[in-house]
Amino acid sequence: MNRIIKSSNYKIIKLSNYLIIALIIISCAESERYKITPDDSTPPAAPAFVKSRPLPGGAVIYFQVPDERDVLAVETSFKGADGKNIRSASSVFVDTVEVTGFGSAGEHTVELTAVDIAGNRSTPLTVTVTADEPPVIAVAKSVKVYPAFGSLVIAWEDKWLKNVSLTVALTYTPQGGTQVNQEISFDTYMTERRTISGIPLVNGEKVQVKTSVIDKFGNTAQGIDTLCVLLVDKAISKAGWSLPAPGTVIGGVVQSDGNYLFGRSENAIDGLKETDENATNNYWHTTQTNPWNIIIDLGAEYELSRIVTHQRYSYTELNQSIRGAYYRGDNVLRYNMYIFNSTTQQWEIASLHEISVPVVMDQAEYRLLGDRGDESYLYPELPRFSRPARYFRLEAINGKYISEITLYGKN
Repeated sequence: MNRIIKSSNYKIIKLSNYLIIALIIISCAESERYKITPDDSTPPAAPAFVKSRPLPGGAVIYFQVPDERDVLAVETSFKGADGKNIRSASSVFVDTVEVTGFGSAGEHTVELTAVDIAGNRSTPLTVTVTADEPPVIAVAKSVKVYPAFGSLVIAWEDKWLKNVSLTVALTYTPQGGTQVNQEISFDTYMTERRTISGIPLVNGEKVQVKTSVIDKFGNTAQGIDTLCVLLVDKAISKAGWSLPAPGTVIGGVVQSDGNYLFGRSENAIDGLKETDENATNNYWHTTQTNPWNIIIDLGAEYELSRIVTHQRYSYTELNQSIRGAYYRGDNVLRYNMYIFNSTTQQWEIASLHEISVPVVMDQAEYRLLGDRGDESYLYPELPRFSRPARYFRLEAINGKYISEITLYGKN
């Protein structure tokens, strides 16, 4: 039995040796194939075009490699929007190459060139390919502008996640002021919605909005050109506000408690945030688990538009840097907003808001942003006023602390 096993092992080893020798021979042959000779100045033949398949703003080209042993790659070239050549290449080990960068749908001409190991190039073969609508045009067509409260919401679609930049040009004249020209640009793949805030128009003045899109190849497309009148709201006075007692049930929802000694409930609506002078420990701290609710009786019916919340700044364990507890710890950074429908006696959800952690260059910026507060529209997808409501509810999805709540709207 042992002899049989040894014999089998010997045959396997012998076969392996043959395979190694064969691989060495093939490797040497391939080496000879790509060996550069000093006098090699003969260009290869051009590749043969087989077919093409359209892509958004480009195409996949299928080709046949010239039957020459030293051909290394197949290159493509066409003139872009700026007049410069846009090139791409594919090795001879595949039979396709992708071209992209066309600024329109339809037919385009592309040159195919074979390149050998010595750098010799074939005579270019001009072929015609068909492209689908490019992302730069599709994004420009999708742009929408919604007037909001002292701001504009710009929305678009970019399902290709390409390197496309959207520019918004604003022109407006505040009452009694001079004309303002403002231009903002941002990449479309990072998000599909941006809010442009701080537009000082409050008396029905119009703002002209023009949008345009450009891609990395220099292709441009015009978006919309429209006039907008911004929505106008104001901070609701807290003089008539009150908080139902902890345990009170309104519309099937229980009012949460605030710590009696520290973080009392009324601190959330007293007009002070914890970082104000003489406002130490001015925050709401609940002992309940998430989700928990803050129900506010506004004292009268209001049409609500947006909310600004302030976080607790200082806890002992996070008080070692100027950032304090902003955007971390047990601060409420995720919450739902509701208004109470007095007719149906039901709570109607407005939206979910998540306070994202800002990207800053210095820790001190956390303090500046946190002191300013975090704003959200009740209806961020399409900013508008709510139905008239006397009761507002914030449902905290995470966290135990909140320093101040301010609501905007009209009565």
